[in-house]
Amino acid sequence: MRKLIAMLLVSALVVVMALAIGCIGEEDKMDEIKTVVVYVNTQDVAFNQYAALGAAFDLKADKKVKTVIVFYGPGGIEMTKKGSLAKYELTPAIKEIIANQYPSVTADMLPGNLELLARYLNSELGVQFYSCGSFNMVMEGVTSIEEVKDVEDFITPLKIPDALGAGLGADKIIFL
Repeated sequence: MRKLIAMLLVSALVVVMALAIGCIGEEDKMDEIKTVVVYVNTQDVAFNQYAALGAAFDLKADKKVKTVIVFYGPGGIEMTKKGSLAKYELTPAIKEIIANQYPSVTADMLPGNLELLARYLNSELGVQFYSCGSFNMVMEGVTSIEEVKDVEDFITPLKIPDALGAGLGADKIIFL
């Protein structure tokens, strides 16, 4: 349990440092940031999964960024499969760590896993979730995006031009 908490704290610090490099402490510039992409390119690093959704929450709820996109790149494509995010639990200790950082959040408000958190971010806060559809097709052995079936329903697989457009249209990109 201590190792998990330590890993989460490290993840939170990484997110804070990434944001600090681009915008924290520059309140006058924060208003200029309209679109942020949180690019997740790992599947085997649990911290990155927690950090991605934590950053998305903070950007939308606290920083009031208009458009927040969580994008699963080629290395993170496995996380788009149905049930993958649900494997990452939000334990009572993790919920307390999160709740202690936001005055308007209590531990009992938080869901039990990252899939439920992602669904909340999508449906209630408007966070968009995309994936590199070409790699979803390779993973499933199909030849068109329309045939992709094993992706969470709140994640949209994008064709290459649209995937590139999501990144090129961002004011800031946080890479995990």
